[in-house]
Amino acid sequence: MNQAIIIGSIGLWRKFLKDTLEEEGINTICFVDTVESGMSYSGVPIITPEELPRYTKGFNGLVLVTFPVNNSRRQVFLDKVLGYFEKPVHVLSFKEVYKKYKNTLLKARNVGDFWLRENYDKNRALSVIDLLSDEKSKHIVESWIKFRETLDIDYLVEPEEPQYLPDDLELQRFIPNEYSFLDVGAFVGDTYLFIKKKLAEYGKKLVLYTGIEADQKNFSELVKTVQNAKNEDEKDILLNIACFSQNTFLEFSETGTTLSSVSSFGQKNNESHKIKVFANALDTTFKGFRFDIVKVDVEGSDIECLSGMKEVLVNSRAIVMACLYHRPEDVYEIPEFFEDLFDDYSFFVRAHGTFYIDTVLYAIPKP
Repeated sequence: MNQAIIIGSIGLWRKFLKDTLEEEGINTICFVDTVESGMSYSGVPIITPEELPRYTKGFNGLVLVTFPVNNSRRQVFLDKVLGYFEKPVHVLSFKEVYKKYKNTLLKARNVGDFWLRENYDKNRALSVIDLLSDEKSKHIVESWIKFRETLDIDYLVEPEEPQYLPDDLELQRFIPNEYSFLDVGAFVGDTYLFIKKKLAEYGKKLVLYTGIEADQKNFSELVKTVQNAKNEDEKDILLNIACFSQNTFLEFSETGTTLSSVSSFGQKNNESHKIKVFANALDTTFKGFRFDIVKVDVEGSDIECLSGMKEVLVNSRAIVMACLYHRPEDVYEIPEFFEDLFDDYSFFVRAHGTFYIDTVLYAIPKP
């Protein structure tokens, strides 16, 4: 079995797995992905499931599944992909892939991808556990630390859905019937659509949506999303700026994907190009504003962004959702920041993605 087809994976992790397979004499012939289809990495095409028949005729290699199949949506996708193979094939599950090809994880750690970078303060990470308000949150952070230390796949926690409104936290209880939402790192409006729809089920009405997105391509899609979905009496503020601790200009890679500020290994035809964008301390932009929900997901500048909006956060006394997975320091710097900033808040951590991607800190004001 000297050929492989990889289902899923993204960016650097795609590269690491492909390179690990090559070291063992296994050639990756394609990646299957609905998000980045039409791209390629190092001559290996990224295709949709419908394109698989071009690659599966006579195929007798490995099929590597790079995500846990933990919900019906993923199971349907996997079944669809496997349905395109002419005969039964050797399929490695998510855990089997990363146990058998553990060098993939070592490569990720060696280059410091996302939160796997080694130069972090373990003692500060451990101390954060005492700030958290439930046993699930403490278990997630403890497991995160153990996985960093060992790269043992068994320390991964099961991702849970839905992101930003996890069922067990019942955030709707803390949100007024008419609410405002500050969405920092709004991407193309996916969180806007989800939160608006989900809270409507509880009789909640969005009256002001404020979306901040630095990537021009994503911002254009965000504008379309809001224009198509907003209610007649719903107000919106959409800004094509970055968020930082001070007013300045920042340079980042524009890709029009969720990886706007990090290097991507799957580019269409040419590499992403560097652009300069205006970065704003949101305390200067939204002086006097109050929000009921604040979400921050800005690809590694999260603590800088939060530092530039202290007044907004304190004055709003909002539910704050901040991503913890972009840098290893985030897991302690952001909870420490909130602990110093807020009075009478509870802090919860939930992991919504594989490998602790989409791990979010929920800061909730106490009644």
